[in-house]
Amino acid sequence: MRHRKNIALLGKPSDQRKALIKSLAIAVIASESIKTTYRRAKECSRKVDRLISWGKKGDIHSRRQAYSILQDRALVKKLFQDIAPRFKGINGGYTRVLKLGKRRGDNAQLAILELTKIKEEIIEEKNKIRRMRKEKKEKKVHEETAQAEVVQVEEEKPAKKKVVQKKDSKKEKIEDIKESKNQEQAKKSDKEDQKKDKGFLQGLKGFLKRDREK
Repeated sequence: MRHRKNIALLGKPSDQRKALIKSLAIAVIASESIKTTYRRAKECSRKVDRLISWGKKGDIHSRRQAYSILQDRALVKKLFQDIAPRFKGINGGYTRVLKLGKRRGDNAQLAILELTKIKEEIIEEKNKIRRMRKEKKEKKVHEETAQAEVVQVEEEKPAKKKVVQKKDSKKEKIEDIKESKNQEQAKKSDKEDQKKDKGFLQGLKGFLKRDREK
């Protein structure tokens, strides 16, 4: 029975769970802020608080205890000389867990685990990264809008040409029809003139024949 045991199992056996929490604690000391699931962040915050409390003591035994977890002399030096002095007048509350949205896929609750006192340099670097990302997004949006406008202009130009061509074709058809009508009328008039000439000649011939008979 697991009575009065507040350790979250995290769905892993004990050796894997300890290794996971240790690696997360190393990442927090190295970068001072990590993104993970909410339950892992809550469990890791305990380990980080313990490391910072050892760093505030500053004796050899606490250094050895910190080194047994961090396994890196540079990180131990950073913990004792840089991170721990920030929390001299504070007893506890060295870390905070900020909830984020749900993870896509398994719908796990995400969170940010970070120190409550972060260096101004790190904050400035984060702000610079955010600004760079915003600028890149704005540039992409601007380029996409410019390309869309160019495509629209290119699509509109041939459409206008097609309309003009259609109009020209209509005019040509009308002109052809008019010409054909004029040609037909001219042919009809020529035929009528020929008929009139034939009738006049035949009338003259008949008149001359009558005179001869008389």
